[in-house]
Amino acid sequence: MRISNGRWVDHNGEPITVFNYDKLKQIGEKVQAVYGNDITYDRINVISNLTMLSSKDENTLARVFDEKILTKLMGY
Repeated sequence: MRISNGRWVDHNGEPITVFNYDKLKQIGEKVQAVYGNDITYDRINVISNLTMLSSKDENTLARVFDEKILTKLMGY
């Protein structure tokens, strides 16, 4: 799910229907759980993209975050 040209669409660019509404609702709940009511297009995009990651991609992203955080903590 993503916002394209001001409209919600699925990953294939198709509009939201009764068949894919549950995915939209899940993303909305996740965005609100992470950001509360301070919701922006960018934040929706972040959560939507995170939900599309495979386990391998999630692991890689987690390592990138950890390395950046450790680098910052070390003062580099």
